[in-house]
Parts: sequence; C-alpha cells; structure tokens
Amino acid sequence: CRWSEQPPLVRLTSPLMLSYEKQIIMSTTRPRRTGSNARRTAPRRAMSADQALTRAQERMNSSIDAAINAGITGQLQKNMNVTLKLASGKSVRLVSADGVPTREGTYYYSELGIDPPAIFPYEQGLESGMWVRGFDGNRKMVRRMLPDGSWQVTHLGASYFKYNRDEYKVEFPTRKAWPEKKNRRTEWRLDPVTFDYISRDTANNKLLMKATVGKLKDRWAMPRRVLIPLLATDAEREQHVRDAAHAWIRNQETRKVRDTHTGEERELYVVLRDSPHWFFWDETRPVRITLKRQHIYDRSNPTTDEILNRPLRNFFAIPDGCYRPWDLHPQSLVKNGRCAITMLHTCFLERGRKRVYENGRHKLKSYYTYTMSEAEIEQDMDEIF
Repeated sequence: CRWSEQPPLVRLTSPLMLSYEKQIIMSTTRPRRTGSNARRTAPRRAMSADQALTRAQERMNSSIDAAINAGITGQLQKNMNVTLKLASGKSVRLVSADGVPTREGTYYYSELGIDPPAIFPYEQGLESGMWVRGFDGNRKMVRRMLPDGSWQVTHLGASYFKYNRDEYKVEFPTRKAWPEKKNRRTEWRLDPVTFDYISRDTANNKLLMKATVGKLKDRWAMPRRVLIPLLATDAEREQHVRDAAHAWIRNQETRKVRDTHTGEERELYVVLRDSPHWFFWDETRPVRITLKRQHIYDRSNPTTDEILNRPLRNFFAIPDGCYRPWDLHPQSLVKNGRCAITMLHTCFLERGRKRVYENGRHKLKSYYTYTMSEAEIEQDMDEIF
C-alpha cells in the first residue's frame, strides 16, 4: 500500500490560530521597493582594472583642472620635487628630483602649454667638489666628504649623478698584418715594425670611441628603506671601461697570424680592417683609456653597462643598521675571492673528546676541530652552485 503524507492532527487553540494566521500574512506579503532599488532588475557588473584606472585618471585630471582654474601653481620643494596642491588638500608630484615628469605632471604642463621645469643643469660641473648651481641661483649640495676622506652622495646628489656620465676614448694596442703569400697555412703575417694604438669606431658600433660610464655603483635594494647609492671613484670608472673594452674585443672574430720574427703561429683578434692590411689586437700591451668629457647628461644606459651586461660594481656594500661590527667575521671584508670558503672552514667545527693525563690522574677533555678542509668546502660549493 501507499503511504500518504498528511500533516499530523493538531488541536488548534486560540494562540496557535493567531500564530498560524500571522505566518500566512507574512509569507504572502512582499517587501515594497523604494528609491533606486525599485528600478534595479539585475546586479551591477564589476568594473575591470582598465576601466577603474581610466576613471581614476579622469578624476585626477578633473582635480588638476580645478587647481589650474583656481590659479594654483606647482611649487619646488626642498627635496627638489615639483608638487601641486589640489583643492582637496592633497599634494600631487609633478616632476621628480631627477627631472622626470610624472603622468600628472605631463597632463598639468600640457594643459598650460609649457615644458616641465628643470631644477638645475645636469651638464654643469661641481663647485668646490660638492656643490651644483640651481636655476634659482642657490647652491645645492650633491655630495659630502666623510672623515675617512671618501665621498658620500646626498639625496639630491642621487638625482644629479643618476644620469651623469663620463666619456672615455678607448684605444687598442695593435699589430699591422699583411696578407700571406699563397701556399701558406696562415692567412696573415705580422709587420715587424708597426705598433700602433687604434680606436675602434664604425658606423654600426660606436660603443668604444665614445664609451660612457655612470657615476653611481649598483647597490642592494631593501624594502621600506631609501638607500643612498655609492659614488664610484675615478679608478673604478676607468677599470669599468677597461673591462668593457676587453669584453668587446674578445667577442670579435679571430684569424691565424704568423709572427715573422719568431715564426710562431697564433690566433689573434681583429680590431680593424683597412685594405690591404688588417690590424690585430696585441695582448702584450695594455689598453689605453683616455678621459674626454665629464658631466654629460644622458638618460640612456652607459655603453660600458651594455657591453658587460651589468652595472658598475666590484665593491663591498653593507647597508647601515643591518650589521653589528663586533659580530662580523674577520674574513668577511677581505677581498681575495675566498672569503666565504675561509669563513665556512673556520666556523664549521665539530666537538670531540680525548683522554689526557693531568695532575696525577686521567681526564676526558673536550676540543674542537675543523670538520672539512677548505678544498672540500670549495668542491661542495662548486657542485651546489
């Protein structure tokens, strides 16, 4: 048989009847919509990131237009940033200290029909070795001398030296070579009396005739902290150019050349082709580096960085506040290429016990010995890295 589902029989009293009628009335009555909710029939679609960015830019442009109509102009701050104070009280940066206009600054000055202002001429040299002259006529300090005689860049100096370049001329020591006679294993023979220095510059490669190098060295970046970059010395900049010259010449083609004095045959790098003779790099003599111009304002990457595919470095930099001098290992700042191996060797110890005879009786004393030798540590490091 089939079971029929029927509600249980309940005796309805007066309180139960009143409650039952109230539930029926509440279930049949719909809430009345008022205002904007009465017309809305579908949920609003979420806004995309591009639409949100466009609307934010439109709101910012409207605030800038209101400031222009109110006669508010940009102000030069002490940190050499140009800012604009809006009607809402919020300040907007128009031009950074390095002279680069922001998006808001580009819109602001385009509405005014003028170019973004320059804070000071970046091509100027240093006054008294530490000052530059701004367009307002006042001197701005870009670096200061420390008690140990080294130079420290100021916050304003970081903007000044950021695009400040020095230009060097690179000359390679060369040997002239003539085409070899027929039936010879070599293609060229060296001239016995020609020892010239030649600067390599062609229409396709102008990296070494006017080799540029930056003033600041690469440094670690730490979140939530502004680090002042380090200023490279003259010797470090010159060495950076020399490294770039060696890296460039070792990427050139080679030819087998015969030395007429010794009869030795070897592969030499080609520096310049000048028909009917060629010039080859003489590795026995140093590359000549000559400073041509200083304080060149150039926003492009230095040519030496492009050749080496790295910024100017070769230095030790430990950010202030990130170490305690008394906690440093004595070998941590030794520049010999084996500081890490030596520190691991001296710190990686194991404890042992040995029996000794002391004061008329035998004792067990603890001692520490090196766990691995420097050669073993170096071999493990090579396998890891």
